[in-house]
Amino acid sequence: MDWEFGFDMKVNKFLSAVFKTNILYDDDVSYVDDQGESKGPKVQVKQLFGAGLTYSF
Repeated sequence: MDWEFGFDMKVNKFLSAVFKTNILYDDDVSYVDDQGESKGPKVQVKQLFGAGLTYSF
């Protein structure tokens, strides 16, 4: 499963913002816990927030 969700926002004449979330579940990949033991698959989450300044001349 790979799911991506995002918002592109225009705050005002000069500012814009973006928020994106990516959720990934891959049952072929396992992770290692703090004790060094290999565990089964789990959900991975990535989030991004960005702000921008726009000026035209």
